[in-house]
Amino acid sequence: MKRVISFFKSKKVQTLLFFILLLLGIFSLQKRYDALYAHPWSIVQSSTAYLFPEQIVPYLSFGFTNLVADYYWINAIQDMNLRSTNIGLYISYFYNISTLDQKFAEPYSFAIYIIPSKKIPILLDYILPLAERGMKNLPDNWQIPYYLGFQYQIVKKSYTEGLHYISIAAVKPNVPQEVVSAYRGYLSRSIRDDKVDSTLIKVILKTSESENLKNEARKDLAAEYFTKVLKHGISEYRVRYHAFPSKIEDLVTMKFIALPTDFFEKLTVDYNKWTGAVLVTFK
Repeated sequence: MKRVISFFKSKKVQTLLFFILLLLGIFSLQKRYDALYAHPWSIVQSSTAYLFPEQIVPYLSFGFTNLVADYYWINAIQDMNLRSTNIGLYISYFYNISTLDQKFAEPYSFAIYIIPSKKIPILLDYILPLAERGMKNLPDNWQIPYYLGFQYQIVKKSYTEGLHYISIAAVKPNVPQEVVSAYRGYLSRSIRDDKVDSTLIKVILKTSESENLKNEARKDLAAEYFTKVLKHGISEYRVRYHAFPSKIEDLVTMKFIALPTDFFEKLTVDYNKWTGAVLVTFK
């Protein structure tokens, strides 16, 4: 291992590898640009097949750690479809970024927000070490603990852990009043149970400076709204027929609820006709 590290520390090797990686980077970005230009309204499939482990990445950055971190960050934004095709690879982007630029704040909060999901709650466990790294490297940052507490509430429905991290965020310097108000309501349980999730999401929508995060928050608010609409329709159907509908479309055709015409094109509905459980998410 020492010989390998010594080899990579050689200035000649570093210079050669730098230009090779630079050319590959330019080629990769050009391919992405061409794909986006040709298909601006479609999700471009990732061309990334492999990422170097975070332990090795610093030795391959040749001192340009911030530049390489920015490159990974651009790729992470463009490769959001990896959340459904290769989530392990996608998570690696953020560990690499935090290794290269420990005080780059936005990727921490972005990863915490978009990677864990109600469908796969265990993903929060994989993001927790990244969040803890961010809180250590950026002790005055309120977004990281708030987003982490938010996810414990949303994904795992853990009031104790959610309150723990949101309380940390609420006492940070320059924390927005919206966060403090949400913390007080969450602590006192004065927020209705069916409004807790949407209340915490609205804080992110109001306070985030990231348009990417705001877009995700808007989608989550819409998904939360439609989940409530479907739950109401299912409840009304059951009262009338003493059974759950066999499929969600029945609620529309039988006039229990109304949905946008493109609803099933843009959103995914996970529905259990035996229990009535339903969850709406964006595709």
